Amino acid sequence: MNPHAYLKSYRADIFLRCERWSAQTQKSSDYTNQKLKKAIEILDENKMSFASEEDKKEFYQHVDGERDYKVIIQLLEKSLITDIKDCTNNFHSNVLDNTALGILPFGETSAYCSRVTKDYENLDGHIIIISEGLYIGLQLLSKAIVIENLINDLEEYKQSGAEAFEDAIRFYKKPNPEMSSKSEFQNMPADINGEVSAFQSSVAMMIMKFTVLHEFAHAVHGDCDVMNLHQRFMLSKRDSLDLNIKQHHDAEYSADLFALEKINLYTKTDLSAWDNFKTIYLFFHWIHYFEQYTKQFESASHPPPLQRAEKLYNYMLKNYKLDDNAEIGLKWIRNKTEEWYQTKFGEINEN
Repeated sequence: MNPHAYLKSYRADIFLRCERWSAQTQKSSDYTNQKLKKAIEILDENKMSFASEEDKKEFYQHVDGERDYKVIIQLLEKSLITDIKDCTNNFHSNVLDNTALGILPFGETSAYCSRVTKDYENLDGHIIIISEGLYIGLQLLSKAIVIENLINDLEEYKQSGAEAFEDAIRFYKKPNPEMSSKSEFQNMPADINGEVSAFQSSVAMMIMKFTVLHEFAHAVHGDCDVMNLHQRFMLSKRDSLDLNIKQHHDAEYSADLFALEKINLYTKTDLSAWDNFKTIYLFFHWIHYFEQYTKQFESASHPPPLQRAEKLYNYMLKNYKLDDNAEIGLKWIRNKTEEWYQTKFGEINEN
């Protein structure tokens, strides 16, 4: 079955079955739509920098004028697919052409790559599914790091990120579309809010790009055939009990590395590469502290999140010069996420 045709029918089915989540998400606020539009602009920023003024005007009029939530989501999907093509230098076009990407209204924070339908019918390619819940969770996570890093003219609006980090962890455990409003920045003038929200969206979209590239790596590497497991999950509790753990872990490490390499493909400085990595480093600490909160592993087939972060850190050390600013930034993430967690949840479980 063609993956693009399957995704179209699957999307319609999901919107019916997840009607409550869809309705709540779509009515959550105009703020959510503005965040999605900003995400599209961020993804298209590099491509638009080479476009004519007329093309830019037409593009932004289209995005700004779009009000329908479902259509905005599908615009974001198209931009992510284009971004995969750019990040991989179109080298895997044969795989990408036969891969359909959908951001769907699941009430969970998950992402997966599959080569079968929900009824286990083989696809002529792959589908990558990202839950809307993941996007909302990333907005909450991004708020935590942004709100505590406001400096200079914005310093008067600086706050602890602990509350937003708590929201992100609680949302991870039990996603609720109504929580999307908690990612908003309160009591800021409109121009300041716009500037801060743009920074927030850039952090969230870096992690979205990493997630999508990670899932695409599973398609490129043929990982959906590992141990006859037809779906590869980045974030999910659904795992087979009969696992070759090393084989699964190796597949995840390899997908992480693929995603990071592609994200840094066009970085012009080592500092820029480390900036990208710091955002991904934050992402893995979020998952780590979710596991601390629930006192269970999020996924049996995946290595512990901090081990994944450490593997990528060692790769970065071998390929990019670590300067003092980057090292300070990584230490800040380690210390601050621990501080936020202890502030809101108490003692850390070391087991």
